[in-house]
Amino acid sequence: MEKTSEPPASTPPLRYKKPRILTIDLPVSLAQRLRGAGYNVLPGTFGRPYKVKKGDDFVPIIAKASVPHYAEQDIVAIDLTPPSLADRPQGEKHTSFGELDWFAKASWGEIDPRPRVMDWLRDDSNRILRSGGAFILFAEPRLHQKMVLASFENDYFREFQVRREIEEDNWSILSVLDQSHLRVEAEFGTDIKVTRGLGQFSSFLHRHVPDATFSATLHPLSRLSEHGDGPVFVPLATNKFGDTVACVLFPRKSGEGLVLILPHFVDKEKAVADLIEAVLPEMLPRLFPDHEGGRWVHRVEYEHGAVLERKAAQLEVQRKANEEVARLEREIDAERGRMGFLHGLLTKSGIALVDDVKQSLEFVGFTRLANVDECEGSEVNKQEDLQVLDKSPTILLEVKGLAGLPTEGDTLQVTKYVLRRIRQWQRADVIGLSLVNHQRNLPALERDHANAFTEQQVQDAMQNGTGLMTTWDLFRLIRGMTQWGWPSAAVKDVFYGHGRLSQIPSHYRPVGTVVHYWTANGAVSIDLSGDTLRIGDRVGYIFADGFIEEEVTSLQFEKKAVSEAHPSQRVGMKTTLNRDEIPVGTRVFRVASFT
Repeated sequence: MEKTSEPPASTPPLRYKKPRILTIDLPVSLAQRLRGAGYNVLPGTFGRPYKVKKGDDFVPIIAKASVPHYAEQDIVAIDLTPPSLADRPQGEKHTSFGELDWFAKASWGEIDPRPRVMDWLRDDSNRILRSGGAFILFAEPRLHQKMVLASFENDYFREFQVRREIEEDNWSILSVLDQSHLRVEAEFGTDIKVTRGLGQFSSFLHRHVPDATFSATLHPLSRLSEHGDGPVFVPLATNKFGDTVACVLFPRKSGEGLVLILPHFVDKEKAVADLIEAVLPEMLPRLFPDHEGGRWVHRVEYEHGAVLERKAAQLEVQRKANEEVARLEREIDAERGRMGFLHGLLTKSGIALVDDVKQSLEFVGFTRLANVDECEGSEVNKQEDLQVLDKSPTILLEVKGLAGLPTEGDTLQVTKYVLRRIRQWQRADVIGLSLVNHQRNLPALERDHANAFTEQQVQDAMQNGTGLMTTWDLFRLIRGMTQWGWPSAAVKDVFYGHGRLSQIPSHYRPVGTVVHYWTANGAVSIDLSGDTLRIGDRVGYIFADGFIEEEVTSLQFEKKAVSEAHPSQRVGMKTTLNRDEIPVGTRVFRVASFT
């Protein structure tokens, strides 16, 4: 593996000695273009993946990279897209078979040597970043290739001895990109929304995002460092679900550099050239000392005192902002840990799902809960998963995480447990509840909630006196409870019904339905069919993703202001929501006081 190389003799003379730039696995024409513009740039590569005979054996990882003067670089631009697959390794094994070396399992029929090269360069990369350098990466999903550090200990028997498993992957070029700090999920798409208000970066993305694609989403973990003092993660662009597809890692400490992670542009050469020529000189002027032109007059030794005072104040504001961002990140991590069971309701199955359901019910306010497997141990006849013992009747919960929709066998199973407990306890105040995390491999809003249970399943539940509920129902109830301060009892009431259980708290009283939205007036027309509605009341709306509440401040009936409206009337009501937020057909509830 080469760390040094000289440019061809025919290259144009340098106009800018600084910054030193290395492009890795990007088109060679990019380096030629920047060199032609006078930049000190060289092309490089982490090496090509290569074919091996597919099998279960481990084979040596043979890397041949070219990374000229790597430790001296100021800007490193990397395309994480794997180069084209070679028919064979490009080099030779790095050690004898008796020495420790890197091996990879041949089960894919190909070996990617880039993680080995990145591990070799990582210390230098970290030093480049700490000293104010910049990294530009085009994101790809993490490569999960099974690798080990091993050797053949016996020349005669060639016994393969594994010292340890190797955790490095195709993101191992920097410590802040380690899988324990940055989760990278494989997801492909073209719908990219640029974050506003981020100055040069927002403008740059707007120039290049049209026709761009992404193959990975980015999720920061552990504040991007072992001790929580890593850079600040700032999303630059998101997909339609709000997941980050482009970001910048800003330094917390003065003098450190940044990492820019981008989706795949149609013309990466043009995009990187734009960054080098227009964006980074403004963001990191210290890297471009020969690029200043007339801006040298703004150096400290020439600047006016009043300007220097304001610059110092500006840096102090930035320092405080970074500290505040770090504090909020810690609070976000803590809150996610405290409420982690909520996401478990939508993703887990088996024992893990039962545990998160139990925590959810405790959060709602149930205090006497029994995990049957923990209380009674494994028995020949399986029992229900959870018991709610707060009051009569006792609720038996059967919890299931399913890839598809529940079958009749799934929803009827709890009935068997109810009958068994009635006989065992010799009392009849026992009801059952089937709680299912259906289609759990899909995002919650993409699931078929309307048909989570068939008509026959609902009828059977009504006849058997059992309830049916999805974990999405429970998730929404808890979010509504935390957001709007609902009383615990109003949510607990929901669990004591039959058939398809209500998805709304018991203190929500039906009022009517939205039949029109008046854009000019910011008002809705509601056909009243339930409670009387009065000025000063609080109303709630139920939407696909949850609940929203607001105060009733103005009512009109037949174009006249009124203080209250009654069932069978069509009433106009001012709203703080816009047309897209409260579509026709939205159900309206009066939020009653709970006693």
